[in-house]
Amino acid sequence: FKQKTAYEIMPSLVGSEMCKETASWDISEPVPARRVYRITAIGHRFLNEILGRFQEVCDIISKLVDRYENLERKDKGK
Repeated sequence: FKQKTAYEIMPSLVGSEMCKETASWDISEPVPARRVYRITAIGHRFLNEILGRFQEVCDIISKLVDRYENLERKDKGK
């Protein structure tokens, strides 16, 4: 994600109760001030679910790579 893109979707996440807008603004950097958002309990649960699914996909890809490399080794040994 580009920072601008992620920042632009935050208001829709507030509407879905995944995060909430705080009353504060980030003025720590020499750029225009930005609203500060915090992830909610619902957002944490969703993020954990997505991360779990992502890990499952990573595991599947890793197994496929291992199998491919094993086949490559067997072919080179012939």
